Amino acid sequence: MGTGTIADAQSSVFGDLGNVTVDGDAPDVTAFLTTATAGTYIDGDTISIQVEYDEAVTVDTTSGTPYLVLSNGATATYASGSVSASLVFNYVVAEGNTDSTDLSVTSMNLGGGSLVGTGTIADAQSSVFGDLGNVTVDGDAPDVVDSILVAESIDLSAIVAAGANNIEQINMEGNGSDTLSINIQDVLDITDSNNILFIDGDTGDQVIIENGWQRQVSNSESVSGYQQFSMEGVEATLYIDEDVSKLVMNS
Repeated sequence: MGTGTIADAQSSVFGDLGNVTVDGDAPDVTAFLTTATAGTYIDGDTISIQVEYDEAVTVDTTSGTPYLVLSNGATATYASGSVSASLVFNYVVAEGNTDSTDLSVTSMNLGGGSLVGTGTIADAQSSVFGDLGNVTVDGDAPDVVDSILVAESIDLSAIVAAGANNIEQINMEGNGSDTLSINIQDVLDITDSNNILFIDGDTGDQVIIENGWQRQVSNSESVSGYQQFSMEGVEATLYIDEDVSKLVMNS
């Protein structure tokens, strides 16, 4: 019709919009993989986790970095894989991280970043979860031991051979008549960088030290209640409890 008439819009409006396509199907997670073998991982170990998608995903970290939330409350941070269907996240076990059951992924947080598929944005939070297999975590490191209680006669070399280190004190008190044999190399191996070792004991206890240790007269490094020994040419100090009644110099 002409002026003053209503055009029939439904039948006559059509046309090509050019090279425009529509993909409303966001990338889906298809699998979780890890290069970690079955076993327990401790403080400092790295566990790599691969998140597999059904299409290539581009990771934009301009405003933040995506990360996975794990079953033990720790996180694995995105490391690589953008513009592919396999994204790699790394988890470094930290002190206090534990999970005696199989470690698993519970969710993903974009952390301000984004995951983009073929024209769609991946819904990271709701679709990412899965088990990593027989991988457990024990980041509860043993406490540092700086004292050893001796309850029998022993050669300190045996304690050194067992891997003890950073020891500051050996205690023989209250265990009857014990004997401790010690040489300069033992002191250097078992102590920290200061190379200072205290030996506590009772009357009846015996300490056997190698020839070359020299008892020091009172000086700025003297400690009340202890006999102080040093060795010429070696930066090491041995303090032996004055209650130890038997001190043998072994040639």
